[in-house]
Amino acid sequence: MKTLRMAVILLAGVVGWAAAAPAAERVYTLPGDHGSLVLPVPEGWSEKMQKPQPDAAPTIRLRESDDDGDFVAFVTALWPEFGAAPDFGTAAGVRRIVAASAARMADRAVEREIELVPIGGGRTGFYFVATDKALVGRTPPPGEYRYVTQGALTVGGLLCTFTLYANEDPSDRIEAALDMLRAAAHRTGL
Repeated sequence: MKTLRMAVILLAGVVGWAAAAPAAERVYTLPGDHGSLVLPVPEGWSEKMQKPQPDAAPTIRLRESDDDGDFVAFVTALWPEFGAAPDFGTAAGVRRIVAASAARMADRAVEREIELVPIGGGRTGFYFVATDKALVGRTPPPGEYRYVTQGALTVGGLLCTFTLYANEDPSDRIEAALDMLRAAAHRTGL
C-alpha cells in the first residue's frame, strides 16, 4: 500500500513537471520608439518575426518545431497611431475588435454562436474558438487547420492580436500559447 502511494506521488510529480514546460524569455524589438514585446516562449518552439515594412507592426510566427504542420501561432503587436479609435486598448475596444473578427468567421464555422471568452490572467482581452466546417471529418491539407483560436489583449501600451491554428482539439499547444500571451510584457525606454 505504501509503495503504491509513493508511486502515485512520484507519477503526479512527473506529470506536473512535464506539464510545466520551461519558457525562454524572448524580446522582440518594435520599430520606432515603441519599445519591445517580451514573450515567455515555450521551450523548443521556433520563431520568425515578419515585418512587411520597416515601420510596420511586426507579426511573430511561432511553432513547436519548423516542420510542425499541426500548429502555428501568429502574434502581432500594435500601438496607437494618430487617429486611433478612442477606445484603443480598453476592454470595450478589445472586445469590439474580437467580436468583429468572430462575426467574420461565423459563416465558415461549425459553431452556431461563437462565444467571446475573457483571456484571464489579470489581462484585458478576449478570444474565441471556432471549427472550420469545411474540414470536419477530413484531414486538413498542408497549411490549413481545423481549429482557430483568435483574439486580442492589451500588454502595457500595446494591443496584441493573435491567431492560433491547430488540428487537434483540445490542443496543449493552444493552452501554452494562451499562457504565453497572459505572461507577455511591454518594455519601454530601452
